[in-house]
Amino acid sequence: MDVEMVRGPSVWRVAGQMVLGIDQRIRISTLSVAICVVLLLGMIPTYAQNDIDEPSLRLEIGPAAEWPLHGERASFGGNVAVEKEVIEGWLELELGLTGRGTAGRGELSEDLLFKKPFRLSPDFEFLIGVGPEITQTLNGPDKGTSAGVEFAVELMFLPRTVVGWYVEPAFGIAPATGQKSFGLTGGLVIGF
Repeated sequence: MDVEMVRGPSVWRVAGQMVLGIDQRIRISTLSVAICVVLLLGMIPTYAQNDIDEPSLRLEIGPAAEWPLHGERASFGGNVAVEKEVIEGWLELELGLTGRGTAGRGELSEDLLFKKPFRLSPDFEFLIGVGPEITQTLNGPDKGTSAGVEFAVELMFLPRTVVGWYVEPAFGIAPATGQKSFGLTGGLVIGF
C-alpha cells in the first residue's frame, strides 16, 4: 500500500472505504448503538423461569435477502442479531444488523423488533414481531438514511437449548419514500 494513500484525516476512514466502502461515522455510530443495546439487553432480567434451562441471550447469524416490491433489484448479504426474552412467554427483544448489496448499491439496516413468542413444542418456537428499522444506503443514486417499520414472523428450531436454526420472513415499509419490500433471513442460533 502506498504511504501517501494512508496520510490524511483518518487511517480508519481510508481503510474502511477501501475494504467496505462505508463512511467511518456510520460504522462507529452503528457499532456504538449495537454494543450499547447488547449490554442493556444483558442487564434486563428475565422475569420468570420455565422448566427448560434456556440461554439468556441468543445470537442469530445467517444470510439475508431483500426483494423490493416496486421494480428495484434484489439485494443479498448477511445478518447478525441478538435476541433476549425479557418477559417469559410475552416479550422478546431482537436487535439486528443487516448488510446487503447489489450491483452499484450497498445498504446497512438496523432494526429493533418487539416479538411475541409462542412455544409450539420443546423444540419449536414461533414468534410474531414489529419494530422500527433504519436503513442507510451507502452508495448509488438514492444514498442516504431512511426510517421505516418492519413486520416479521420467525420460526426457530432448537433441538438443543444452545444451538439451533431459524428462518425469518419480514415485510418492511418506509413511509417517507413509499418503498415496500419483502425480506428473508435464516441461519444458525447460538445461545449464551
